[in-house]
Amino acid sequence: MKYRIAKWLRDLDGVTNVEPVELCADGKLFGGAGYVQNNRYYYYFVGDLPDTHHPTDEICFRLRGACDWWVCDHWSDIEALDPRMRVNHPFGPNWTITPWLGSVGIEDFMERRYKRCYVSIEIYMTQERIDKHARLVNQ
Repeated sequence: MKYRIAKWLRDLDGVTNVEPVELCADGKLFGGAGYVQNNRYYYYFVGDLPDTHHPTDEICFRLRGACDWWVCDHWSDIEALDPRMRVNHPFGPNWTITPWLGSVGIEDFMERRYKRCYVSIEIYMTQERIDKHARLVNQ
């Protein structure tokens, strides 16, 4: 799935540096892809948000040694969307995270309590990157 997601993102205008990834949260894997758009890095994942959040909490993710990553986009009920919007969600429910880059903490800016969900992300090299690396090594 992560490779299909990466291929789909690569075909979108303005999206660069796409790499297939998997996120592990609470022992559950989410297939997705990392990418750059408008000079900002994002991770896009398929499925509903992890079960780690409580209805009164907002959730943000913490990668080892990194800043908070907040959910900047989340679509769970794709069927309820206008049919013209569904084409933007070919894999069903999905969510996107991006680093919190504010000058103040996320709670100070958003005025809500956030629960940190510690996660790991595995980046998978595409064949294109493997070939590029091999060319560099063999020069």
